Amino acid sequence: MRSYYHKQLLVRLLLFFAGVFCYAARQEWLEPGNEAWQGRIFRLLLWAGVFLDILKKFFPSGRLSLGAQKLFAGRYRAADCSAQRLKDSKRRADGYALFVAAVWIGLNLIFFVLYRQGIIGVPELILLTLFYFLSDMICVLYFCPFRLMMHTRCCTTCRIFNWDSMMMCTPLLFIGGIYGWSLAAFAMAVLIHWETLYSRFPERFFECSNRSLRCGNCEGNLCRGRLKRRDYCADRNS
Repeated sequence: MRSYYHKQLLVRLLLFFAGVFCYAARQEWLEPGNEAWQGRIFRLLLWAGVFLDILKKFFPSGRLSLGAQKLFAGRYRAADCSAQRLKDSKRRADGYALFVAAVWIGLNLIFFVLYRQGIIGVPELILLTLFYFLSDMICVLYFCPFRLMMHTRCCTTCRIFNWDSMMMCTPLLFIGGIYGWSLAAFAMAVLIHWETLYSRFPERFFECSNRSLRCGNCEGNLCRGRLKRRDYCADRNS
């Protein structure tokens, strides 16, 4: 699984540098509707890359991290967890999630104001989308600031794992048009799907109630096994 995510990182890195090249050569190539073949090819690759990343989250897959797949019934292994403990876990996670949402909206409102004031344009928003697209994979493999904000052990236990699609597409909301709205709509569908199942089956999303999320049962090894050696992980697996 880790090798799969490294391949995804390489693809996104190449796409990011291709976007930077287009921006340096001709900024208008990044604007939807520009007829230059270089821009059309690049925009198609970006659209397809983001779309395919969004699409795969609707279906169970052994290639994806359990963090993205725990909403599915097939990845749920019931554990002995009291209703009160689950309720408390959900309440804490929801509070952290609201904080992350507020920070993310506030951050991107800055870019929206800059865009409305004409300080940045569509090419810069496309670059921002590329940066978010690349950063998403860096978060999974190396370091995630949202993990600190959510107070989670790793991506597997993250309450907001599949929010990444909507986060990546946030700048596209400002651009609009068929290019921006189509990806944003699919990303919103992922978010709604995630939140709907979270609301209906919260037990699937927490390690106290889902044994699959515990360190001892980890299959992805995205943390390189470091977390398995921590005492508190051993305690939680007991």
